Amino acid sequence: MLEIVEDRSPIEVWVAMANHFLDTETRQDIPLTAMRCVEAALSPMEARHVWQHEVSPAVGFNLWVVAGEWAYWDRDWLVERIERHRRSWRQRTRFVKWLGDCMRIDPARCVCTSIERTMDFLAAVPDAGDREQACRRLAFLAQHYFDFCPADLATVDPSEAEKIRSLYPEPFVYTMEPVLSAAEARLADARVRAAFEKAEPCP
Repeated sequence: MLEIVEDRSPIEVWVAMANHFLDTETRQDIPLTAMRCVEAALSPMEARHVWQHEVSPAVGFNLWVVAGEWAYWDRDWLVERIERHRRSWRQRTRFVKWLGDCMRIDPARCVCTSIERTMDFLAAVPDAGDREQACRRLAFLAQHYFDFCPADLATVDPSEAEKIRSLYPEPFVYTMEPVLSAAEARLADARVRAAFEKAEPCP
C-alpha cells in the first residue's frame, strides 16, 4: 500500500533524480533537477544523501539492465519503492551504513556532482523569480550542449538571448564538467558556439 507523504517537495526531488537513471539521454535536465532540490530547501550535501541512499538504491538497477526502462517511472511505484528504501536505511546500524557506503557503486555519480554544482549556482540567486529564470537559461544551454531538441536562439528575445550568453562558458561549463569526457566537451562546446553564431544578426 502506498504510504502517504504530506510534504510534496521530496517527491518532486525523487522524481527528478530518478529520471537520470532512465536508459536515455537525461543530462539536459540537470538544471531542472537542481532547481527541484533548491526548492525543497536541500543543501548539496543533503541532495547527495537523497541521491545515494534513497533514489539510487531504488532505481539504480536500471543502468545495469541491457534493455532498461527508458520512457518514465510510474510515480506511485517510484514513491513506494523509495519510501521502502528510506525505512530500510534508517533501521541500519551506523557500521552497516558505513559498510554500505564503502561498497556502493554508483555509475551515475557524476550526474549527482553536476546537480550539486548547479544547486550552488542557483542557491546564490536571492530572488525566487530570478532563480527560476536562471534555471530556464541553464536548461536552454543544456539542450544545445547535449544536442537534445534545442530551440533556435535566434527566436529568443534579444535581451533574453544576451542573458543566456552571459552564462556561457561560465558558470555553465563548470556545472556540467563532471558528466562529459574531454572529447564530448569539445563537441558540446562547438554546438553551443555554433548556435550563438547562427543567432548573430547579419552585419
